[in-house]
Order: sequence, then C-alpha cells, then structure tokens
Amino acid sequence: MSMPKKKFLVSLLMVAAISLFACKKTKDNIIEDLMIKLITENVWYVTKFNVAGVSNTSEFNGYDFYFGKDNKVTAKKAGQADIVGTWVGSQEGQSIDSKFPGAPLPISKLTGVWLVTNTDLDPKLVDSHRFEGSTEFVMRLNAR
Repeated sequence: MSMPKKKFLVSLLMVAAISLFACKKTKDNIIEDLMIKLITENVWYVTKFNVAGVSNTSEFNGYDFYFGKDNKVTAKKAGQADIVGTWVGSQEGQSIDSKFPGAPLPISKLTGVWLVTNTDLDPKLVDSHRFEGSTEFVMRLNAR
C-alpha cells in the first residue's frame, strides 16, 4: 500500500473512532439530560421512609421537594420556612448525594448518598436506600 493511501486509511480510522466516541458521549448526555429534566421538572414527595425497618413516613407528611438544575433542593411545607440543601446525581453510580447542613428533623435524615434501587420503569417513582453505620434508611419518592 502506498504512503498516501496509508495516511488516508489512518485518517479515516481516526475520524471513525472519534465519531463513535462522540455518538456514545451524545447518547450518555441525552440520557443524563432526560434524567435531570425528569428530576427538576417535577415536584417530589416522600411516600415511604423507613429507618432500621421502622416506618418514619408520617414525619414527611406535607413536604414537597423541588430539585433545581443548579443542584439545590428545596423542602417546602405549608406554614414553615423553606429548607434548602444540595443534590448531585450520578448516572454511573445510580445514586443521589443530598446534603441538608443544619436542617431540623426530619429533613436532616435525608443527608447522605442514596443508592437508587428501582427495578421497574416508572420514571415518576424513585426507590432508594442508604446506610449510616449499620442502620439502613429506605425511601420512596413519587412525583406529583
């Protein structure tokens, strides 16, 4: 094979490799964008919250959670001051890291890395859990 043909072939392979990488990255970005859109364009509420197998769900009655694209999450309850924290989602780790520094109970119980455990395909339902030492916290969020 002549030198110009080799250079052309190498160039063509490099362009193909870059294109394949770009397509995968685009697909990942599309999935992540859809997840962020789903999270940030809905109002969420707690429908299950267990600590060490004991239901604490009623503590969250009346709270709505608003997740912003700026990675802020706001807990709102009628008649109470808003409580603002932060959240970071990880598609790779299938987790949400939330922090509510200085928040009162029950909102402070939401601080930690929550592993998403959904096995169904309902995009308006998030099942998750986390551990604090040997204590397991289990939560279900639903979108309104």
